[in-house]
Amino acid sequence: MYHDITQEIAEKIEILMRDYDQAALGTLTGTGPCVTKVMPLYYDGEVYFLLSDLSNHTYNINEVSNTVSVYFAGKETHKTRLNNPRLTLFGKINKLILDKQSETYYSLLKHFDRLDSGAMMYGMFGDFNIYKLEETDRLYVEGFGKAYK
Repeated sequence: MYHDITQEIAEKIEILMRDYDQAALGTLTGTGPCVTKVMPLYYDGEVYFLLSDLSNHTYNINEVSNTVSVYFAGKETHKTRLNNPRLTLFGKINKLILDKQSETYYSLLKHFDRLDSGAMMYGMFGDFNIYKLEETDRLYVEGFGKAYK
């Protein structure tokens, strides 16, 4: 059913994670999933999120389960929209305990700001923190009949 991820496919996946058009984070609530648009940062082989502690996602992560899925979609270039590449990552997400004045926090925040102008400002708000995905599985669909695990 699934093809193995070759080096060529792994490179396509990395490009998609760096240059996606849309992304969504799925967390678990007490009654079902919650899926919303996010701006994940793929940096140095890791996936990071800049999330507010006031969001539904952080409540779900902290109070229900830190098991998540992350969906990346590239630009749709095929007329048949379901024939465009997409990636879903599965795993656990955890808040990084970082001082907002630290070099690490500032460096990651600069990368987030390249994704979303304004992240340098709102990332310094007291309720915003950086989370990191610990990936456990992935599914890359390049198009019809081209699914990779």
